[in-house]
Amino acid sequence: MIQTIEKEQIQENKDLLKYLLSVFSHVFINLPELTQADTSQSHILQHSEEKSHIDSMKEKLKNLSPPQYYPRLANEIFGMGPITDLIKNKNVSEIIINGGRHIFYEKKGNLHVLEDHFLSDLTFRNFTHRVLDEIKQTISLKQPFTDGSWRGWRIHIAMRPVVSVDFHLSFRRHPEDPWTLSKLRDQGWAPEKALHLIEKLLSQRSNILIVGPTSSGKTSVLNACLKCLPSHERVITIEDSSELLLPNSVSTKLLTRSNSNSPDTLLDIDQSELVRQSLRMRPDRIVMGEARGSEAKDLLMALATGHSGSLGTIHAKNHKQALWRLEMLVQMGAPSWNTDTIRQMIVLSITHLIVLGRYMGERKLMGIYKLSGVEKTGFLFEALYAHLSNPDSCFVN
Repeated sequence: MIQTIEKEQIQENKDLLKYLLSVFSHVFINLPELTQADTSQSHILQHSEEKSHIDSMKEKLKNLSPPQYYPRLANEIFGMGPITDLIKNKNVSEIIINGGRHIFYEKKGNLHVLEDHFLSDLTFRNFTHRVLDEIKQTISLKQPFTDGSWRGWRIHIAMRPVVSVDFHLSFRRHPEDPWTLSKLRDQGWAPEKALHLIEKLLSQRSNILIVGPTSSGKTSVLNACLKCLPSHERVITIEDSSELLLPNSVSTKLLTRSNSNSPDTLLDIDQSELVRQSLRMRPDRIVMGEARGSEAKDLLMALATGHSGSLGTIHAKNHKQALWRLEMLVQMGAPSWNTDTIRQMIVLSITHLIVLGRYMGERKLMGIYKLSGVEKTGFLFEALYAHLSNPDSCFVN
């Protein structure tokens, strides 16, 4: 449930701020405004001929504004506007901007409403284009969404017509001090025995699929697992955007490339291609950030040929749903394979599933399962650990 946090801020003076912004708006008169259909161009401020002109604009703003409002207005026009403090606050893990007037943020697992907002549609568009310029991405009516890494955040941007507002931005913070299994124990994420079991599975080179819904901590737990790997093992990570931390200097990461707006200059590189390339790079382990498409078939093919100790994540509610979804993803990459073939391939490739979730608002380890076989009725699992809220609740030593 969204909780509104009331605090003293500029909201009560919003009319004055808007007035000051309108007074200062003459600095944009000679600068072209970007339209929704022209978002492939760089942001407005980059059209200034020289940096000195921007400095001059800042000086004009400073002279026009009362001292107590200059920082906010300067952030609105040149910086991050109303989300400046959120970006700096290490306890804020996610920010959602649903159009310039509706901003939300997640703090300690709870979603809150920000009482501030962008002061005008123009400054919100300018901010969006500044972010796009920094992540070196473009969006247009042809490709109305993109994602990337920005100042320590994973960011997704969408525009009309796929969203109902001009722009929708989602930010998720990359943790500066990533989780480890020890930290997870201290936070009460799972009991000691369950964490020892995860360490044992990693040392035994089990092929592990980490399962969970949105914001359950799949990437964070995967990073914690990577920290447990031996320093001499070469890990190849495969991701859409850079989120995983390499466990040692001999490891490397491969990133996809999407170039839909410029198909004549560079080719797209998807996760399927990266899986194939990784096999030529002498991997000890292959780690996929998230299986979400036909690349699942290529990953299973690689794991079934002897690349043990590999890991990946998949978006699903529980272990059963995860393999149903994996089955469908494999079928996307191999439509001619029948169900029995796909299920046999999954059993050959995946040995264990670690299921994550939330309990009473907190992230928890919900279960550890061994994939023990397959029958006509479906997959067979052995529960090695299950959270007390889980119908399979148990702990098998």
